[in-house]
This record gives sequence, structure tokens and C-alpha cells, in this order.
Amino acid sequence: MANTAWRSVRARCPYYIRSNDWCITCQGIHDGEEIRRKLPGPAACDEQFRRYCAMHYTACPIYQMIDSADSE
Repeated sequence: MANTAWRSVRARCPYYIRSNDWCITCQGIHDGEEIRRKLPGPAACDEQFRRYCAMHYTACPIYQMIDSADSE
């Protein structure tokens, strides 16, 4: 298992909670809920994290879903 602790330091998305080699966990739509996105493998998980969680989080489909639910 790879060390993914660096992600918690680099995450910019306000909905990011944690991640491991295969999954990224985000805040859910309602209090106490979480959304876990399981990716095809560690490389895909790293790519997803770097693209959205650490940089362009407003372009992430999960962010957009949560953000639109918050504004309703």
C-alpha cells in the first residue's frame, strides 16, 4: 500500500475528507454522509486527486453535485 498521507496536505477541495490507494472520500450531500469514489487503480486515484482535489476542484462532478445541493 502506498503512502497517501501527502494528499491531506495538498487537498484544496472543501469537500475532501480522506483517500487511500483506490478511493477518494468526500463529504456527502447531507450531514453525516460521505461519498466514496472507488477508482480503477492507484494511478487513476492519484490522477483524480491531482486533477480535482488538489487543483481544479470546482470542475469535479462530485464537488458540483454537493455544491448545487448546498445552494438549494
